[in-house]
Amino acid sequence: MPAKTRSSYFVASLRRCVLCCDASLEIPRPGIFGSSARWAKDFPAPSVDFSLMALLGDVDLAVAHCRGHLNFHPGPVHLNFCFRENLAPDAGPVRGVPGRTSEWDKAYVDCPAMQRWVVSSEPRSQYLSPEARLPPGSMIEELVALANRQARILVLVGTLKTSDEVLLAEDIAARLGGAVFADITSGLRQRPRTVHFSDQLMNSELLSGELLQLDAIVHLGGPLTSARHNSVAKAGAPLYVRVATAPVRMDQDHVVTHHLPCCLAALSEALAEASLEPKSPSSFWKRLSVAASGSIDRCLSGSFSEPVVAQTVSRLLTPSGRLLISSSMPIRDLDFFSKPYTDFWQAPVQPPMANRGASGIDGVISTAAGICAASKVPCTLVIGDVATLQDLNAFQLLGTEAPALTVVLINNGGGGIFSFLPISKHKDVMSPFFNEPHEVDFQSVCNAFNVPHVLCTSLQDFEAAYVTSQSQGGGSVIEVQPALDFEENVALHKLIGKEVALTVRKELVSQVRLSWRFSAGEDPARPVLVLLHGWMGEKADWWPVSHILEEQHLGFLAIDLPGHGETQVPDGSWEEAAFYNMPMIVEAIKEVLDHLQLQKVVMVGYSLGGRVAMGFADSLPERCAALVVLSANPGVTTAAERHQRWQQDQRQAKQLVENGLEAFLETWYSAPLWAGLRERRPDVYSRMIAKRQRSQRHLAARALLGLSLARQPNFRPRLGQRLPFWYVYGEMDTKFAEIGKDLAACSSQVSALPCGHAVVEECPTEVASLLSSVLKQLPRAAPEALELEITASWTEPVQLLLKAPLLLSRGDFMPHRLGCLLVLEAKNGDGEIAGLGEVTPLPLFHKETLEEAETQLKSILQRWASTHPKVPFALSRLDGHLTSWLNDHCGGKALLPSVRAGLEMALLHLLRRCPERKRPRRSEVSINSLVARDEDLAAESALVAKLKVGKDPQEDAERTNQLARLLQKRPRARLRLDANRSWTLAQAATFINGLDESAVKITEYLEEPIEQSPQLLQQWEELSTLTERRVAFAVDESLTEGLVSTKDMESCKAPIKALVLKPSLQGLEQAASMAAWAEEHGAVAVLSSAFESGVALCHFALLSAMLVPAGTEEDVAQGLGTFTRLSEDVLQPPFADLINSSSEGWQVSTLSCQEALDRSVEALVAAQGCRSNGWC
Repeated sequence: MPAKTRSSYFVASLRRCVLCCDASLEIPRPGIFGSSARWAKDFPAPSVDFSLMALLGDVDLAVAHCRGHLNFHPGPVHLNFCFRENLAPDAGPVRGVPGRTSEWDKAYVDCPAMQRWVVSSEPRSQYLSPEARLPPGSMIEELVALANRQARILVLVGTLKTSDEVLLAEDIAARLGGAVFADITSGLRQRPRTVHFSDQLMNSELLSGELLQLDAIVHLGGPLTSARHNSVAKAGAPLYVRVATAPVRMDQDHVVTHHLPCCLAALSEALAEASLEPKSPSSFWKRLSVAASGSIDRCLSGSFSEPVVAQTVSRLLTPSGRLLISSSMPIRDLDFFSKPYTDFWQAPVQPPMANRGASGIDGVISTAAGICAASKVPCTLVIGDVATLQDLNAFQLLGTEAPALTVVLINNGGGGIFSFLPISKHKDVMSPFFNEPHEVDFQSVCNAFNVPHVLCTSLQDFEAAYVTSQSQGGGSVIEVQPALDFEENVALHKLIGKEVALTVRKELVSQVRLSWRFSAGEDPARPVLVLLHGWMGEKADWWPVSHILEEQHLGFLAIDLPGHGETQVPDGSWEEAAFYNMPMIVEAIKEVLDHLQLQKVVMVGYSLGGRVAMGFADSLPERCAALVVLSANPGVTTAAERHQRWQQDQRQAKQLVENGLEAFLETWYSAPLWAGLRERRPDVYSRMIAKRQRSQRHLAARALLGLSLARQPNFRPRLGQRLPFWYVYGEMDTKFAEIGKDLAACSSQVSALPCGHAVVEECPTEVASLLSSVLKQLPRAAPEALELEITASWTEPVQLLLKAPLLLSRGDFMPHRLGCLLVLEAKNGDGEIAGLGEVTPLPLFHKETLEEAETQLKSILQRWASTHPKVPFALSRLDGHLTSWLNDHCGGKALLPSVRAGLEMALLHLLRRCPERKRPRRSEVSINSLVARDEDLAAESALVAKLKVGKDPQEDAERTNQLARLLQKRPRARLRLDANRSWTLAQAATFINGLDESAVKITEYLEEPIEQSPQLLQQWEELSTLTERRVAFAVDESLTEGLVSTKDMESCKAPIKALVLKPSLQGLEQAASMAAWAEEHGAVAVLSSAFESGVALCHFALLSAMLVPAGTEEDVAQGLGTFTRLSEDVLQPPFADLINSSSEGWQVSTLSCQEALDRSVEALVAAQGCRSNGWC
């Protein structure tokens, strides 16, 4: 035997497996040692049908019996192994059994669990000796070490017997910092620190045991009701501790690594002695629980179903009461849907009790009556009709003088649980043999036994009856007749599982903020190229390629993968597992494609990105037109290779984190696959190192482990089967050259480039040429519908309270922001969509009043009510079509600026919800903060601050210097100044010359420094000369009011760095035109708000994301910081809630903006549907 199971008491016998019971050569071996053996096992003939883990588990169990770990009596054990003919280890036919061979499937031994055992010096399962107190030992020390490093520990809690055990289990979980998946019979299912609805959360494939990468499982108490909980347990963990009060094996799936026979008090005490303090529950699981709860409530609302009954009992049960549960659907529904309590004092401490097993529906009422009499507290029994029929005589134990037992009898006309099983498809067998239909009148039965009876057919009746029964005392029966039949009940359970899975996906995906840059190309019929970088890379790695693609007018989408570039992922141990894995990243990429309405794309990935591209194509082939993989490994083929790769990746991740970037990069880029890049291409090497040094070590390490090749499926068998497939490698990279040669079998489109592994960095021209060729070979997509039809429109008044009355530069104090929202509904094919805009003229900023704007808007909408104008998709291009369309469809009158802006917003929102439209080029938009004149200089969390100046130039200069000193504490901080045309030339020069060099260094521009003048730009030139061009300028009001034009600025010699554009004054399309001019002339466009609501701010953010050149790395902060002045918002959720404040400053996701606009307009449409016919 292997050394890890050697024992002086160990006896093994070998025998042949023969088919004839009277074979003369066979000596019966089972029981040959009689009572001398402490334990014996007769193993079947070797077969892949007998689990290898079961074999190892049985051997370890034998050793435990041998050493007396289970019964305090060490002694011999007997393992009787059966060998097949012909005894030799050679594969071949088995004598006497036609068709059977002794050849083994490699997968039988080639599995992760086997690999861990082979390389370990420990047994597969260890049994500790039963002790009243746990001595310090390796298992306890390992648990403590995992808890101290905040590892992913899952605490499974099955049936518990006493309230003390409930509190001890809770203490153990808190000290370990583990996520608690609790069975309904544990008493923890509804308590605050438990992961509520954990069974339903496991409907999501994104939360499978394998993806969560559990470090340890600690199983307390008895068995689990939930099949999904058991599936998580079956997936196992490197450390799986099964705690049981009796020295027995409780390991039906053969996954336990340590059997710990002790009471919960001993384990709790051992953890406390190890100085483990209780920790707060994980926010990761709390968010998911809350999301799942909302989905379940929505699915159950409006119906009187069995899950509703279970949920209601769990909600109304008093803290002093006790819950008793029958088998089949009652225990499952309570396990699935029990409502959580928000604090410890509400939750019942006594664990529920249940009969389960072979006699699970026999004598349930009798048992409940006995428990109720003994406990002397009000009890509730939830039981089905079939189980009730098995114990009708027990009704004599109920009645007004009996213990306070409320029997909630769910009468669905038979055994509903069988409707969930495959047998339900066989109708002729299902009824009557399985579902046991009946027509028992339970009220008559209750009358016969003089037991109070109430029949409930609605939720209101049931709530009232249950509350009454709890206060009256004595025994009673509440018969519930659910509104759903068997098939409807099954459909409801499936719907809940599906909806929870969708909610989990949405919740998880919403937390992954992928950073991306997008260029649509000129031909919408051509698929877009999705470009994914390699490990420690970023989307900027693709810029040399993307510039060539842009010149050829081809569309692309470059993405930063999690752990790289500007993509943001929540921090935490559970988050690390949930977000750094292939399925999660595939879903996050799909979300971006859905947001951009890209139905079919060409997935292009280099190295790590190539593996992600293969994963995406494998999971979602319907979203892919083709797959192009550059220098990426399609997967390893054996468990041994996976184990070796996992060990290698763990070592590299540790080196990266502990040794630092510089040392790691030195070693990493010296590997053979780079083919001497530093010496061969020093220019490429230096550029790559400069970018890699921007990486964050711990994030790159997480990506390395989460997306490890060891965790990736082997994609080889499916490559080229469903999609056109190209593979590219560097001919100097021998490792991937071999892979390329292997893949030539599944694709004739395998090519080599003259480089090492870094094909994108070394050969951008060749890569771009290949991608262009791929697009030309693919079929063009069919054109979509080309226009919408406006079917309804109306306005909603807006009055927003400001945090403080606003003193405008040319107005009075204004406590509120007044205006209206504009809703346009349109027909899109067979469906209806809606768009939302905002008309909020700012007094003395806009020339029109709100009343004038509303009058003009009403006239236009009345005109559209009779004409139902068609809206071409071409309007979304912002190339002049939108202005022409408005001129043609608004009665020929000049549009007021606020009305034009509101109409443009609503029309563009409509078009954004259609496939053929102009899309954002950025995943996020940066925003500057606003430091108003009368505020203090405490810098906000934004990296770009805008300071209002324009009073005393010397005082303003000193205030600016103070703010600059505050901002300099933040890397990459910048400053913008706005004088609002308040100074003379001399005053402006005094201000600029009074700035410290540190302030000048971070100042982007000074906006409108000189008062209004016909020679404004000439004065700017003079000011620039007087101040030695220390500060660049920005034009704002002068451009809006027409005092200067773009033609004037072309000849101006002053440094004009920015055009500050106000879409609410100029209109969105005109702002886009001016932004294009700024890009062409080396300036930047900054969109500026005028204290509008979040609706307009979302539109401005989306507009700015459309205007940024896709290939640029420059991030221009937009002037949308006025949201901080709003005390309330009409956007759902408020714009302030969309802001992500991080080390990168203030940013808002374009996806979040679009979703908020969609949600807000859908809420308005729903409300309007209850009020009128939809026209203004």
